[in-house]
Amino acid sequence: MNVSRKNPLHLSTLLIVAGTAFALLLIVIPGEIDDRYYARDFQQQSHGWPWVHLHRFVPKPNSDGEGREQLQQRLESYRKHGNPLLLIPIPGGRYWTKFENWTFWKGMLAPNWMGCLFNALACTAILLAVGFLVEHRRRKRNSFWQVSLPELLGLFVAVAVIVTLVTESVKQIQREAKARELLVEPQASRFEFIDAAPAWLRKLTDNSRFLQVRVAGTEPVPLGWRVQEVQFADQGLGWFKNPAECAKCLESFPYMTTLDHWNSGSDSLKLVANAPAENIRRMSLFPAYSVSDKDYRFLGRFRNLEVLCLRDIDLDKVRFEFPVLPKLVEIFIDENRVTPRVLEWLRQQPRLKTVKLWSAFSIDEGRWHEVQSALPGMTIQDRLGDVHP
Repeated sequence: MNVSRKNPLHLSTLLIVAGTAFALLLIVIPGEIDDRYYARDFQQQSHGWPWVHLHRFVPKPNSDGEGREQLQQRLESYRKHGNPLLLIPIPGGRYWTKFENWTFWKGMLAPNWMGCLFNALACTAILLAVGFLVEHRRRKRNSFWQVSLPELLGLFVAVAVIVTLVTESVKQIQREAKARELLVEPQASRFEFIDAAPAWLRKLTDNSRFLQVRVAGTEPVPLGWRVQEVQFADQGLGWFKNPAECAKCLESFPYMTTLDHWNSGSDSLKLVANAPAENIRRMSLFPAYSVSDKDYRFLGRFRNLEVLCLRDIDLDKVRFEFPVLPKLVEIFIDENRVTPRVLEWLRQQPRLKTVKLWSAFSIDEGRWHEVQSALPGMTIQDRLGDVHP
């Protein structure tokens, strides 16, 4: 009893709690850079886990006074409306191994005090839970290394689950690498990734810097990354390494939510037509040259589409079934393609909120009023996202 009073916690408990606190420090404090938030002059850094408790808006070195005014305006817009873009970290980026990710006092700050409070409570709860469980276990045995039969079985199960998850992740990266190789042409294809692993694991492993899979012929891929977006341009089926297998390669991307096809022609458009439709949320099609009149009927399969871009598609000349897309909220279409038939189709979309009109020149004011009156309750924007007065 006297020993217990002098040493309320065992040394092993203190060491494990200290290690857990250090891991939480690496997860919570460093920020994640999102270069996409500002196209030219600024970076956004987001700090915090499991909630963001601080956004930093950092001018890049080439920013001038005008850029800082833009930063202030965007900061005010963020405070009112929130970040318009989701944070999608770039593979190969670094978090706690880059000093600038720790400089949370620099730039223009937008703190979230409730997020800060919740993060503090969550981290405290984790530390208390770890300390309680380790100390409770330690007090039941004379040595830290003593293991009971249930603990041994639990350890075996945990190891088996981890090995299975890691093995399946490696196999999925290999499947995606093979599919990417079939579609790759330096000037014709581009892939973007999403991290399917938990955020805390990504942060703790420094954006998966220490958990990468190397596949011959491709760059190293972090263990949790999956292909989210596929963009490819048609240069005739001759540029595909194996046209017969390319029709199935998109099935190897189960996390793909965006599919863009530039210069889409009648032959390679079949790849899009046969792509897995369940997960696709965004799609862009740019024909750029002749397309047969039957190619766009497949769009009715993609019933989970939320954003659709149909630039340069003459809907009056192709066979187009004008399907109802129940989740479509935004469409991008050429101003001169918005015929009465197209307007009727847009009115049938139950959740459509924004129609973006593309034109190489300024859209005539009368045309704005015509489209707006035909689509009451919808936001009509130009190609830059501006709303007509």
